Amino acid sequence: MTFTIPVTYYFEILRGVVLRGADLSDLMPWVLGLTVCGVVVLTLSVSRFQKRLSG
Repeated sequence: MTFTIPVTYYFEILRGVVLRGADLSDLMPWVLGLTVCGVVVLTLSVSRFQKRLSG
């Protein structure tokens, strides 16, 4: 359930950079998760906005 919340991915990325000094290859699973959440939210937002304009 927590993986549906984008802040989870953000905190893991932040923790990796600040505490461990991780680079992008180490953080790729979290970056991809955050990207997927962003795409889903953007898609839902655009579809709701288009419905509101046409109806």
